Amino acid sequence: MIDPTQLTTCIIRPVLKDIGHWGVNDEKIVLGTCCQESDCGKYVVQLNGGPAKGIYQSEKPAMIDNVDYIRRHDDLASAVVEHWMVSVYWDVDKIMDEIIWNHALATVMCRVHYLRFPEPIPDSLIGQAEMWKVCYNTEAGAGTVEDYIASWRRFIPSDLILV
Repeated sequence: MIDPTQLTTCIIRPVLKDIGHWGVNDEKIVLGTCCQESDCGKYVVQLNGGPAKGIYQSEKPAMIDNVDYIRRHDDLASAVVEHWMVSVYWDVDKIMDEIIWNHALATVMCRVHYLRFPEPIPDSLIGQAEMWKVCYNTEAGAGTVEDYIASWRRFIPSDLILV
């Protein structure tokens, strides 16, 4: 597990600020996604040989959509390439390998995943859990809103202040 305070202050916040998509709710949903998807960074490859990778457990079809989104937004693409990506430009297979060890790039891709949906990120934990379910886990996914909330409560200290 990655300490959630350090994950937030050392990776999530600076990355989201750099790419121009930071806010408290943005930070919370990215952190919550990590808590739910990988037990707050405990797993970087999916158990049982599944296709998901990185601390946000991204899958290749979603990564293809993320890369397409980034390439259509010049400022975002510039920040990603100049600051967070080591891989050869836009090679999705290489990006999938890189997000296993490059938590900053994985964070970019998690935030971009949510940017692909027009709804603003809700203020409440339950609203964020519902957004995660629909946008990230999908209706067909095994996770539930209740799972997301339980993961948040298990990993996030009650005194963690996100500002």
